[in-house]
Amino acid sequence: MAKATAQELKLNLLSNGIDFIQSGVRFFLHDEPDPVSHKYAILHLFSGLVLLLKERLKREHHSLIFKDVKEAGKSNAKTVDFDEVIVRLEACASVVFDDKAKRTLRTAQGLRNLIEHYELAVDVRQAQAIIGDLSELSYLFLRDQLDVRLENHVEPEVWDRMQELRRISARLKQEEIAAWKHRVAKYSALSDEELDALADLEPYHPRHNPDPDSFLQCPECWEETVVQTEDGDVGVCTNKECREVCAITFCMRCGERMTDGSSLCNSCVSYIDSQ
Repeated sequence: MAKATAQELKLNLLSNGIDFIQSGVRFFLHDEPDPVSHKYAILHLFSGLVLLLKERLKREHHSLIFKDVKEAGKSNAKTVDFDEVIVRLEACASVVFDDKAKRTLRTAQGLRNLIEHYELAVDVRQAQAIIGDLSELSYLFLRDQLDVRLENHVEPEVWDRMQELRRISARLKQEEIAAWKHRVAKYSALSDEELDALADLEPYHPRHNPDPDSFLQCPECWEETVVQTEDGDVGVCTNKECREVCAITFCMRCGERMTDGSSLCNSCVSYIDSQ
């Protein structure tokens, strides 16, 4: 970490990112974090991770962290935002984000946007899960992309809590996967006749309603053939060549149904970003 005096705080991208991560985890050092702790833990962990992403981009080429590479190094030059960082890392630095990492980043981005620009409602389990995911992703990104061992740069108690949060997140994920498999088993085994019957129960289906905005797109075959089941958050693709069973999520701002695992719909993301 960069040295700081009482008169000056000077941190490079890497040190600043690690400092934000450590600050975020500190909010969870006490045994029963309150909702305010959830908020600041998410904000600081996400901010720290974005700085780590920029550090990796800078290592590829120093100009890549600026919106206009020709402005690189100028005091008033604007750096890339979150979405641009992801695009440039994949296109220019050959960094590959798996599906889990992308979901973690998008969920955290959505929560960050709600916290900073709108309203937020998040329970303890959800907060612990996303904080654990951010801790895990930060650790892996530092190790794999920046050749940095996080445990050597944070306080021992912070590292211990990060390990705990990572274990909590992994356990919650295992519980969610097991519960999901149990709930959707009946939909995975539907016959052709049962699939047709399920499609007929959907009032907004391509066979009955030509309005393309009234039904859901399948995340597997990309056809607009997903039916929302009586379980509410379970969708079934009625395309017999696909039969994908997917989770339906609801935009945290407007309630729109989605099948891509997002926490905010595109319209709300655009609205919040414009504020």
